[in-house]
Amino acid sequence: MDLDKATGRVLRYGVYVSIIVMLLGLVVSSFNDSVGSTILNIGVSILVLTPFFSILASSMALFLERDFKWLRVSLTVLIITIIGILVAFFI
Repeated sequence: MDLDKATGRVLRYGVYVSIIVMLLGLVVSSFNDSVGSTILNIGVSILVLTPFFSILASSMALFLERDFKWLRVSLTVLIITIIGILVAFFI
């Protein structure tokens, strides 16, 4: 698995999915504002979490390549990101 391709695919498709979900939310909000707002929030959440999933994909690619030095770096960034997400939600 190529690290750059794996990371690029996750970022690209994460943006595509979030755009589709947000457009769906805009369409639904013209009929039902509360449901449309919820769908829009889901789309924004997908967009915000896309870099997190990119770090996961990088970690998996580094593990498959058996590049343990950079895997440790990637896992450290992943842990810091998880801590940041938890702090944002609970504080």
